Amino acid sequence: MRRLLLTTATTALLLLGGAQSAYAHFYTVKVSPATATAGSRTVFSVKISNQFGSAPAVNSVDITVPAGFTLVSASVPSPGTATKAGSTVRLRNLGLGNGQSTTATVVADVPCATGAKTWGASSPDRGLDAAHSARTTTLTGSCTTCPENTDCSVTASSGDTQATVKAFGDPARPDTGVLTLTFTAGPRIDCAGYTELTPDTALFDFRGADRAKTATLTVDKEAVNATSNNGAAFLEMCFGASRSFTTKSGAPATVQGSFDWNADGVPEPVFVGLLPDCGKDSPGPCIEKRKKVGAGDGYVRARIPLGLGDPAMRP
Repeated sequence: MRRLLLTTATTALLLLGGAQSAYAHFYTVKVSPATATAGSRTVFSVKISNQFGSAPAVNSVDITVPAGFTLVSASVPSPGTATKAGSTVRLRNLGLGNGQSTTATVVADVPCATGAKTWGASSPDRGLDAAHSARTTTLTGSCTTCPENTDCSVTASSGDTQATVKAFGDPARPDTGVLTLTFTAGPRIDCAGYTELTPDTALFDFRGADRAKTATLTVDKEAVNATSNNGAAFLEMCFGASRSFTTKSGAPATVQGSFDWNADGVPEPVFVGLLPDCGKDSPGPCIEKRKKVGAGDGYVRARIPLGLGDPAMRP
C-alpha cells in the first residue's frame, strides 16, 4: 500500500513538471493599437515573444489580419523577413531564443465595421499562448463607402460635440473611396489664444482620390452656455492638417507636434490654427457658416478644399 501511495505521488509530481515544461515552449503575440478607426488605413505593431525556455527557438510565425481587413504591407527587423501571402504575413528567420522578442509592422486597411476583430497566429516551432496574448482590435468611429460622383457623409459624437463631414462627388475626379470620422484617434490639437468649448478633437479622411468636403461641429448648449460671451460670433474652429494653411490672423498655421497622417509609419508635422471666415471666392479651409439656436446648441461649418490630407478639428 505504501508503494502504491508513493507511486501515485511521484506520478503527480512528474505530471506537474511536464505541464510547466510545455508552458515554457509557448510564444505570445500582442497587437497594438487595441483600437482602430473603421474604414481607415492603420499601422499596427505586432510583438512576438518567445516565452522562457531553452529550445526550440521561434523562427517562423504566420500572422493573419482579421476577416475584412486588407493587408497592405509588412516588415520586421533584420535578420527576420516578412512576406505577404494574401491576408497573411509570413515571418521567417526570427531566431527568437530564450525570452527574446521582435516587433513586426503591419499596415492594413480596416473595413467599415464595428466591434472586436481577432488576428490569427500560428507557428511550426511552438504553440500559441492565447491567454497571455493580445490579438483583438476593436473598430470605432464612423465610416461609409462613397460611390463615384456621389456625395456621402458620416456623423460621430463624443461628449458635448457632434461632427458631420460631407464629401462631394466630382465628375472630373471619378472615384470610389471610404469616408472616415473618429474622436478616438489622431492628434489632440489646441489653438493659441482661443479657449476651446470641449476637449474633443475629430479626425476625418477620405481614403481614395481626394474630395472637397464640408465639416460641421455641433456643440451642446451646456458647453455653449458655459461661456459668458456665447453668441454665434464667438464660435470658432480650431483646425489641424498635414499641410500649412492661412489662419484667421492671416499668418500661416503653426506646427504643433507630429502625426502619421498617411499611415506610412513616418510622423509628419501637424499644422494648427483657427480658420478664417470664407470670402466670396475663398477656396478654404475657412468657416462658411456659424449659427446658434436661441439659448441652445451652436454649430460651425467649414469648407475643406482638396489637398489637405486627413484634417482634424475642434470647436
